[in-house]
Amino acid sequence: MAHFVYKEAETEEEFEWIHRLNYETFVEEIPQHPPNSKRMLVDKFHDENAYLIALRDGELAGMIAVRGKRPFSLDQKLGDVYKYLPDNIGIVCEARLLAVRKRYRRGPVVRRLLKMVGQYCVDHGYEAAVISGVLNQVKLYRHLGFKPFGPVVGSGNARFQPMLLLKKAFESMAFRKFAKDTEIDGKFNMPGDGSEVANFLPGPVTVSSAVAEAFASSPISHRSFEFIRLLEETKSALTKLAKAKDAALMLGSGTLANDTVAGQLSQLGNRGLILVNGEFGRRLVAHAEGFGLNFMVRTFREGNPVDEDAVREILEDNPDIEWVWMVHCETSTSVLNDLPGMLAVAESLGVKLCVDVISSLGMVDIDLGGVYLATGVSGKALGAYPGVAIVFHNHEIQLPTKPIPRYLNLYQYSNVEGVPFTASSNLLIALNVALKSGDVERRRKRSEQAADIVRAKVAELGFEPSSKNGDTHPCIVSVDLPRRISSLGLGRKLASKGLLTSYESAYLVEANRLQVCFLGETEKSEAERLAEALENCLRDC
Repeated sequence: MAHFVYKEAETEEEFEWIHRLNYETFVEEIPQHPPNSKRMLVDKFHDENAYLIALRDGELAGMIAVRGKRPFSLDQKLGDVYKYLPDNIGIVCEARLLAVRKRYRRGPVVRRLLKMVGQYCVDHGYEAAVISGVLNQVKLYRHLGFKPFGPVVGSGNARFQPMLLLKKAFESMAFRKFAKDTEIDGKFNMPGDGSEVANFLPGPVTVSSAVAEAFASSPISHRSFEFIRLLEETKSALTKLAKAKDAALMLGSGTLANDTVAGQLSQLGNRGLILVNGEFGRRLVAHAEGFGLNFMVRTFREGNPVDEDAVREILEDNPDIEWVWMVHCETSTSVLNDLPGMLAVAESLGVKLCVDVISSLGMVDIDLGGVYLATGVSGKALGAYPGVAIVFHNHEIQLPTKPIPRYLNLYQYSNVEGVPFTASSNLLIALNVALKSGDVERRRKRSEQAADIVRAKVAELGFEPSSKNGDTHPCIVSVDLPRRISSLGLGRKLASKGLLTSYESAYLVEANRLQVCFLGETEKSEAERLAEALENCLRDC
């Protein structure tokens, strides 16, 4: 099956295709120029244009041109474009000559080309792009973040609404909902680069060949004896790794696991305390609000660990607080909160501690022996596929006295013989293989070594880590970039070289933060390749 490849035009052959599509669109379909015998239309600003194109099977499927030099085409239609734009808008470019072959107009090409305009602004320092939007497509432009400005221009069948895309709108909303990077045979095909892809994402992570082979095995019934044996074996491996008494396995994500914890906390009589020092702490608050829990929040500065002395003071001043909920690794900044220290505080005051260990389980030594409830997942640092939610506990789960949705009811998983709901043997056996003796420790050592290579390069380049004080996850490198360097632009440049980092989540965009994660199967050579690419990309910024 053929897939689209999106890139900036570079070759003479690509430019010839552009001139022909330009003719077909703006001479034959929308008659704005006279015909000629060569059936080619070379734009008058051709030498100043950057052409963003979509290719499929050696054919030009669509294109759009971007140009930063004035006067713009819209200047000729409106007069001075800037008089219609917001004050102090900064440097603006113009996108024009949007053309897509008819057979591709119902697919993703238009959306993706417009997305590329936003990315072009990020990569080349433009604060906004203007474009003449076809009148019957104004709704689509709006949907992608463009806003109308000025009067409609043109006449007859060639009437256009001037529209504006601000770089900050592209960065904050938007385009990530549309058109994922092109895939070929299940792998990312990066524009204009044949490099092998290296995965530095927090998830899904790269799995070992043994895990992939296990996942591809024939599925078995979740009611079968074989499945129950596999389930118990996997739970035993997990509890041994986490030093916990028991674990419940559910078909779902970390969100499901944390909702399950919130359901259990809803059974307790007194209020709680949620500790927040980043995005994932804030998500715990959302889980608690979803169950209508009675709790207070203590927020600490992002990039800093939770302050145990401050927490002890709150608990001593509020003896009605029965539980505390926190994340172990605040993944948004890679800060590691002091789990043993917080557990000591909680135990000394008779308070139940709940903890999210989703990003640390498997890559950080943890002891959940004294924890009330803890959550993990099969993907990320455990090196398997996402899809199995894990809830650890060290006490007997009681029948709820208040209603809990059945799927979130931990009692169903801990006190029912067999498996309460449909489960995937493929996900379970993949997790089981990833937990085999020695495999977790092997991955951890290799990941730490690889992360140290990138961490050293970041320090050499003079950039500060997102974690300001305290411990940091040994296998996650988070960097807050100066505003002169766009994290979106840097992430995209790395992606164009086949290096997949984390930079598109809203909280990362807001902080202008790039994250490099070594949670799955990692090669030293991949880390060295990324370190070199970081230096090269940042030298150009």
